[in-house]
This record gives sequence, structure tokens and C-alpha cells, in this order.
Amino acid sequence: MIDFNPVTNEKGNCIAVGRGAIAIRLALESIKKENGKVLVPANICYAAVLPVIYAGYEPLFCDVDNISGNITMDLVRQISTVDVVAAIIPHMYGNPVKELYEIVDYFHERDIVVIEDCASMMTNTGKEYTPGTLGDFVVYSTGYSKTIDIGYGGLLYSSKYKLKDLEEIERRFDRFNSDYEQEWSIFSAIYRVLRNTNQYSALAQSLYKNLPDVLKPSYTFSLSAKEKQKILDIIINDLDDVIRERKRKYSIYYDLLNCKDCIYEFDQDAVPWRFNLIIGEERKKLIDYCLERKVPVSDWYPLVTPIFRNKEHFEGAEWHEKHIVNFPILISDEQIFNICKTINSFYKDNADWMVS
Repeated sequence: MIDFNPVTNEKGNCIAVGRGAIAIRLALESIKKENGKVLVPANICYAAVLPVIYAGYEPLFCDVDNISGNITMDLVRQISTVDVVAAIIPHMYGNPVKELYEIVDYFHERDIVVIEDCASMMTNTGKEYTPGTLGDFVVYSTGYSKTIDIGYGGLLYSSKYKLKDLEEIERRFDRFNSDYEQEWSIFSAIYRVLRNTNQYSALAQSLYKNLPDVLKPSYTFSLSAKEKQKILDIIINDLDDVIRERKRKYSIYYDLLNCKDCIYEFDQDAVPWRFNLIIGEERKKLIDYCLERKVPVSDWYPLVTPIFRNKEHFEGAEWHEKHIVNFPILISDEQIFNICKTINSFYKDNADWMVS
């Protein structure tokens, strides 16, 4: 354990862990309240919801702003906070949550612990506030495609809570086993198929029902001291350069693309996770067009609630799911040129419905 946040340099307690989701689980374990609910956005990654279940709580889903994909103060007020013990608030796509001061105050007035999820956003600056400085707990990830991509790992930080007991729990976990990642890879492939069919079919719901048991070992593994030190060293030494490079790559996309009216708007303090477009409801045509030309494209983040057998409607999250398209950021400039060329070619013939 170190006595500062290596991302923001704020004083406190920080431990390196196997993945960001393990950090969430440890934070929830520290609350030590029986039962209760944990508020999570309806479009959060399923990896961040499973720790809620493992810690013995129930996820309470909240809608999000349809354009940014982030939680808002108005949407928080619409949710009953009865029995809510914690709230997980992610900065989606590396875009800071607006009104986070107000949201945190609102939860604190109700004795609700705030877990600020910075898994997709590492930054040490901010005009209104620095992300990673307002939560009771702050979670980072250095896994695949995150701000700093080591391939594994994460951080749990708090300026409010001592983490010594949580560090002892983490040390007692089994060491990392490659079988864990194989399980994740298998499910990811299946999930992509299910998302494009019927997630409420008997088969899909049966698979989802067993998912927490199958993936549980992925939330209870530890890293060696050497691996933990590597995470800290890379963050401390490379973060500023990575942030600059991500913003530079974003600017290349922005300057080259003709469909300016479709570009997802990042806050000035954002650290882009991927380059996003918000396009018309026929976006599948663009995705297929890109895939046919071997252009890397994804559609994260979708509505997560079907995995947890929740059939409620979340208007903002559902709209967002149907309109978001994203492209990789940390690739060569030449690859970005080719992606933009493909998108511009498609846009030339489909401008009428690409506008959000």
C-alpha cells in the first residue's frame, strides 16, 4: 500500500489489485452492511455490476443521459434511495460526470458511500474538479483498452477510508490463473451474439443466471508484489504522455471526419477512451460497412440490465445503446486515416440518417 493516489497525487491510501472490478468488490466489502442495494447506471459494464452481487448486495439500476451516457443529478433524484448503501458512478468513455459535486453531496446526505469509477478515465487535472478526487473510494483499471493498458490490473484509492484490512483480504486471494481470462473471452464472444438476438430468450437468461458463479474466480485473484509495482511505476512515469497522446489522436479523428454533427462531444477535461459517434438508428449499416472493410469498430456501452434479468425500461440508456459507435484511439495515425476515410465514404452516401 502507498500513501497517495499515483494518478492525482492526492494523499490517502492506495492499493494495486488484479483488475478494476476487484477494487469495486473490495470497496463494497468494506461497507459491512447486511443486504441493501448499490446504485449503478443502466449502461455500466457488466464487470462492474458482478462485484455488487459478490459483496452480497442488489444492483439498483439508474437511467443515464442519452447523449453522454453519464449519470445526471435529475436522474439520481428519480431513484428511491431506500436501502441504498452505495453508488457506483463511472465517467463513461473518459468523459467527466457533470454535477458530480452535487451528486456526491446528495448521496452523502443519505449516508450512501460513493465509489467513483475511473476505470475508463485516468487524469490528474480538471477545470471544475479533478476526476478521482470526490468519491469515498476511487477505482481505476489498467486492463485492456483502458487509459493506460497494461493488460491487467487496477487501483483502489481512498482519502477517507483505511485500506489495510482490504489489502490483507486481497493478499489472501489465489494468484492469477490464465483460465480466468479464458472464461472471460468465451463469455465475451457469446455475449456479442446474444446482444444481437434475444437476450430475454430462455437460453440467454439461463446463461446469464449462471454467469456470476462462472466468473467469480476472476474477482478473487491477487498479483505479485512485482506486478503491483509495475502498475504504479507505469502510471507515475507514463500517464501525462498517454493523456497527451490520446487527445492528439482524438484531434486527428475530429479534423479528418466530415460528419462533425455526429461526433460525440467530450468535455474539455475528458481523456478519450475511444472515438465515439452518435448516429441515426440505422447505425448497424455503418458497423457492417466498417467490418466488411476490416475497420475496427465497436458499440460499447449497451444496456447491461438484461444480463441481470431486469426487464425495466431505461429510456436514456436504451437510446444511447442504439446510437453509440466507437473506434480505437491508441492506434497508428495511418490506421486512423484509413478509418476516417472509410467513415467519410459511408457518410457521403448516408448523411441523411447519420445525423443524431
